[in-house]
Amino acid sequence: MLKRIKAPHLIFLLVLIISLFLSVPILTAMNQNSDLMQSDSNATMGISEFVISSSEGVTEALNSYFIGFTAAISPDGEHIIQIVFSEGERYYCLHKQIGGEKTCYLVPDELAAAAHFIWSPNSQYIAFTTDFFVALHEPDLWVLDVTTGEYRNLTPDDVDGSMLDNQSDGIAKLDVVYSWTPDNRLLFVRTVRENESVDLYYVDPRGGEPELISTQLPSVLIERQLFALHPLEGGLSLDGSMTVSPDGHYAAIALFENENYSSVWQIDLTGEEPARKLLSHTDIQQIYPSEFREEKNAQARSLAWNADGSGLFVHIQPYANLNSRILSDRFSIYYVDVQSGEFEILMELGHLELEDITNPELGIDGIAMERLMPQWAVMTPSRNGVIGFKYVEDSSEAILTLMVPGQQFRADLYTVNEYYPPQGNARMSASMSIDGTFIIGDYILSP
Repeated sequence: MLKRIKAPHLIFLLVLIISLFLSVPILTAMNQNSDLMQSDSNATMGISEFVISSSEGVTEALNSYFIGFTAAISPDGEHIIQIVFSEGERYYCLHKQIGGEKTCYLVPDELAAAAHFIWSPNSQYIAFTTDFFVALHEPDLWVLDVTTGEYRNLTPDDVDGSMLDNQSDGIAKLDVVYSWTPDNRLLFVRTVRENESVDLYYVDPRGGEPELISTQLPSVLIERQLFALHPLEGGLSLDGSMTVSPDGHYAAIALFENENYSSVWQIDLTGEEPARKLLSHTDIQQIYPSEFREEKNAQARSLAWNADGSGLFVHIQPYANLNSRILSDRFSIYYVDVQSGEFEILMELGHLELEDITNPELGIDGIAMERLMPQWAVMTPSRNGVIGFKYVEDSSEAILTLMVPGQQFRADLYTVNEYYPPQGNARMSASMSIDGTFIIGDYILSP
């Protein structure tokens, strides 16, 4: 059984109260006059060790303990970042390794609605933006340099705060979808509603003017602009809704072709090749039996390239029907061979009728498919497979699965007993470091 930290309540604005047994240790003795905040809290983390079978990208011995809501681990495994609230203030706290020294930074006022941590490949920077699609705050692209504790606005446009009552004379440049490149620059999509433009840019995390990329964008992005983009409103899975290939030559992006249908595109960042559709809406709908593909709907939620850039993993998230944003009954992982355009469904569901997904006899290893479908996913350290994570509410379990192209689905990877997600669990993030340490929501699975 997993042990938990006992700590005071944390308040997320006016509506989010983390349950007593899932609270993050609150900060004490903070210097309110400095951006650099030190905590004297030395709360002990309960640790429960367990062992799973060795498999590709997964270590044998794992420890699990509570870490907190929306935490994310750096690629090198040296730092964990999380949001902490104390006395009405918001802090980003960095833990030096697991259970190590904690340093906290007061979040600037203009970042009141910031979310979505994405670490740079070299683990020096954390990128984030204002949660535009939820809070309707004008989104700039920010980084936190973990070596200096400095916040930096990379895309200032003199428009801040709520888009509903903004009185600024500036032109709002909406920077809401972004991804790191292998050389530690940020690639981002900018839409400007005033002149109906949409473009791709690079920006250096050390600062400077963003660099416009001359490339051929997907027609749907040009036509729909902001409305074509997938925000990170469902939390972070894989690399997010846009990801850059290991050689930096291509970007893959998930787009809405209309308010219901989505597709996945490849963009040549050199501008030489036209944008290419890798997955169509019809392809994505194959997680449903053929008779339900018109009344059910699915979207490509998040993406990640494999290690050599020859393939793309796509996390599929369903909607209940064509006119609803209520999550339905199916999640899956696709793998696309980018050269041939052929794809493999790593969790095959299309042969199952709606009632069949609850039947253990029609599942894998006696486990019903509804208990295995990945709500969140991370790449294995080798980046040649995906670890899926499913919260099973009726039994308070979290089930981990392993999906590798061309190999048998692993349903018995690990089960976390007595798992209780933080409130607002649909906004959780999943991340993994090179050594196999895996964070999902409020749990760490560590070598």
